[in-house]
Amino acid sequence: MMEIPEFAPQEISLLNDTTFLTAKRKITRTLILHFEILEKSLQPMVLSEWQNLEPAHNKSSGKISKGENYKGLPYIVLDYPAIFSRTDIFAFRTLFWWGNYYSNQFILMGAYLEKFREKLDRAYNRLKDDEVYIDLSSNPWNHDVSDQHFVTLSRLGQAGFQQYVKERTFVKLVWTLDLSSWKTLIQFSSHNLKTMVNILN
Repeated sequence: MMEIPEFAPQEISLLNDTTFLTAKRKITRTLILHFEILEKSLQPMVLSEWQNLEPAHNKSSGKISKGENYKGLPYIVLDYPAIFSRTDIFAFRTLFWWGNYYSNQFILMGAYLEKFREKLDRAYNRLKDDEVYIDLSSNPWNHDVSDQHFVTLSRLGQAGFQQYVKERTFVKLVWTLDLSSWKTLIQFSSHNLKTMVNILN
């Protein structure tokens, strides 16, 4: 007969406590509302300046999705503006990751990377004053900046960044925001999107 795994006293206490799950549902609804407001705040820039960069992006709305298990923790994602296909990506992604941070992620892959590679190559000086992480992995859906495949732009340096842009099959830049700074999410995201629009124009 298999031995029945035991619960620790703290786990028994959690089994009897509905407070956290009730609070989590409320927090999730509030976070989704924040992302809806963020989307509306980014919309004027997307419909004017981003549209000039990529006319194929003709959507006036983004996509909000959520899940429970990115490395064991809940998350919420706003993809806006964004174009995804099997081989090509042109996206600005905002992520909430429970217990960690908010992040903005700018991803170029395939035809969009080829289109803008030369302008990205000259972007170091416009990005160097921000705390930007560079994804060196082979997976554009890795969002954990504590992972060994992420380095800061300042650590990579200008020559390293230019080599990165030249050789990669996808480029991903990531900015993080502490969860306690949630009130600045719109300003933070608007600044980062505007930075990328200016670089690519």
